[in-house]
Amino acid sequence: MFKYRDYANEYNRRTLTEFEVFLSSTRNFNDPYEGAIPFEYDPSELTPDNIFIKLYLLAKEQNPDWSESKLHEFCFEAQERDFIHDDEHKKKLMKIIRNKSKKNSEFYP
Repeated sequence: MFKYRDYANEYNRRTLTEFEVFLSSTRNFNDPYEGAIPFEYDPSELTPDNIFIKLYLLAKEQNPDWSESKLHEFCFEAQERDFIHDDEHKKKLMKIIRNKSKKNSEFYP
């Protein structure tokens, strides 16, 4: 298999002359779930305090302009919904993730 490349481009030329290949960071992929490393929590670590801290850190990172009271309100409401222990919510979320992956990939196992 081959692909035509512009030999005037330094990076394309280096592929042939130096046997270098550019590999993009997963941050530059168009599918946010590609390259993501799935992880599982130890159930003993899913304490209300730990869940709140994780929710707080994520919310603060994604919404840096929110006030402390807004962040706390958001985290308390999210904890009350208890999606972490809701198997139906997990199934719906995995279906969304799979559908997004299928749309953004030519090959999906």
